Amino acid sequence: MHNILEVIMPPTDDVPAAIDTIMKPFYEGDSDNVHAFWDFYKIGGRFAGGKIQASLGSRLNEFTAELKRRKVTVSGLQWGKQELDPASQIPEVDALWREWFPDSGIDVCPLFQHSNRQLDDNSWLPKDICTVAEVPETYKADRVIVAWDGHDGVSAQEMLCVDIWNGVSWQDTTFSGLVHDAIAHCDERLKNAKPEYREKALPQKDWLCVTVDYHS
Repeated sequence: MHNILEVIMPPTDDVPAAIDTIMKPFYEGDSDNVHAFWDFYKIGGRFAGGKIQASLGSRLNEFTAELKRRKVTVSGLQWGKQELDPASQIPEVDALWREWFPDSGIDVCPLFQHSNRQLDDNSWLPKDICTVAEVPETYKADRVIVAWDGHDGVSAQEMLCVDIWNGVSWQDTTFSGLVHDAIAHCDERLKNAKPEYREKALPQKDWLCVTVDYHS
């Protein structure tokens, strides 16, 4: 199953390298790992453009209603995004997206699978990597990692997860999935911490929030 992970971390000039460092302790590809959660991960991936969608609010609902009015058809779910079928609809849908959301930062409609075809292994859509200040208040993820520099470099220091099937039973949690709730959780946990530790560990508005598609 593919899930949405948001990684919150201090600013860095090499986001992919930092993500690899943070994800490695939970990666099944590491033969010594007994705490693996995923066997695949990619910045953006199947959920590329998710924060763009969340930033559009009710206007996005109006847009999807317009697509239905125009009888736009899809073939089914493709791991989080639907495939326009027939593909001849793509130019019309993309043109409509540009008309409705000229300031979105993207020329193709991110709701559908074809938007991911422009991405290679080293690219992502706008806002897949953004600052904490740019994360929409309503944006949710299945899992949130908060990372900062420890003794061995940047690493996960906090991990929150929504209710999940753990392979045996349903695991209930109290996490809403809202990225900003994860930050509020950190704020509460650190309220009695020493100022120098709190300053290091509490996400700030200029910290990065990175969308990661992971498979578990």
